[in-house]
Amino acid sequence: MAAGVLTAYLGYQSFVPTLTNFLDVLLVIFIPWSAVNLADYFVIRRGAYDVASFFTADGAYARKGDRVTPELFLKLLEEPPSDTQAEDARFRIRLAFFRYLPPETRIRLLDRRRAALAERLEAVKAAIAAAAGVEDDYQRALMEHGRAATEADVAWLAGLIQQERTKYGITAPVGQRRRASATLRRKERTA
Repeated sequence: MAAGVLTAYLGYQSFVPTLTNFLDVLLVIFIPWSAVNLADYFVIRRGAYDVASFFTADGAYARKGDRVTPELFLKLLEEPPSDTQAEDARFRIRLAFFRYLPPETRIRLLDRRRAALAERLEAVKAAIAAAAGVEDDYQRALMEHGRAATEADVAWLAGLIQQERTKYGITAPVGQRRRASATLRRKERTA
């Protein structure tokens, strides 16, 4: 009993925000679900549900269309996240804090990211060329979307690099500039 009172006394400040967050999640989930069910019951079906068909695979409420097979589901679960996904996340985090880095470091990181995206773009173009005979319109459209998005990212990064060089008068290539801090270089390698 004393431990419970002590826990309640020490944790009361974090309890209310945690409870509020939990209730917000419930609201986000249950409000749309309830709205759909109420509209279905009162407007569409006018209270005439066929309860027995809830429990049959081919009933009025059965899901129509393609289904995910257990084999496909296991294949999706086993697929490891791509290395580029981790790098994309790391770059976005760095970009959020770019203003705290020296201009030379920003340019070097932007240039490194642009070079990595340029390599990815070449791989995407090679994959598109290799899949030229593929009949699947959606696969081809997805590959073209990836190409266009990567090209846009490369152009955006080139613009940022040029903007940084112009703003701070940096004309030498980034690789020829020396860093002010060996510690910063070591941190970037481990990040």
